[in-house]
Amino acid sequence: MLEKLFKLSENHTDVKTEILAGITTFMTMAYILAVNPSILSATGMDQGALFTATALISFIGTLLMAFLANYPFALAPGMGLNAYFAYTVVLGMGYSWEFALTAVFAEGIIFILLSLTNVREAIFNAIPKNLKSAVSVGIGLFIAFVGLQNAKIVIGGSTLVQLFSVEKYNDLNGVNASFNDVGITVALALIGILVTGILVIKNVKGNILWGILITWILGIICLQAFMFQILNSGSTICSRISAMDFPFRPCHQSFSSWISTVLSVLILSLFYLPFYLSIYLIRSAPW
Repeated sequence: MLEKLFKLSENHTDVKTEILAGITTFMTMAYILAVNPSILSATGMDQGALFTATALISFIGTLLMAFLANYPFALAPGMGLNAYFAYTVVLGMGYSWEFALTAVFAEGIIFILLSLTNVREAIFNAIPKNLKSAVSVGIGLFIAFVGLQNAKIVIGGSTLVQLFSVEKYNDLNGVNASFNDVGITVALALIGILVTGILVIKNVKGNILWGILITWILGIICLQAFMFQILNSGSTICSRISAMDFPFRPCHQSFSSWISTVLSVLILSLFYLPFYLSIYLIRSAPW
């Protein structure tokens, strides 16, 4: 059934390879479930509702990509646009998150209309090759930087590039943490990067997945050894869904401001096109 549905042989793959690739993809992109709500909650939106919305839209988008396009791509909210939405449009320009969400909604409709014509392809072809490469590299560096921040490898200052130390961490956050509290996160991150790098160099199949799993197991051991407490909010999916109240209310802002916000988000989306279309070009690459 899977062979007939997804044409596995025609695409030079099999069920085992796709399952391994799917698990690896999930493990490497699951960070979006934490990072996206963390960024967008700065605008005042409910973080629990954002978590549920991120999970649901990723699930639906990936299913559509699988069954309608037959592409082995997982879709989720894009990094970069969420930071622009939160820190530039809402916090920087002073617009409400309802106003900004309405602008994103309008931008999405315009983007769909562009996709139904040759305009999007013409825009893509007009972008210089070096800019296409730069966008992909920039997104990768941004995601890597988020990882370094979350692992506490870099901390402090306006640019968050100060290297970690327990003393500096305590001074910046006004806490009295020990290495067992925060330093172990840095150690695990560095060990994980080292282990994954070795597996990649040795060309071990499923190297990234194995690196993640090994780091996770080491984390479990550390949790047991140092008696860490795992926080549990006790909230359910149903309560998260009920908190998802995203009304579209552009009326209390000027129409010209709303139009400028729509256009700015649209232009930023168009600059991300080279990245997504470059992924399309490597579709034939083996997992």
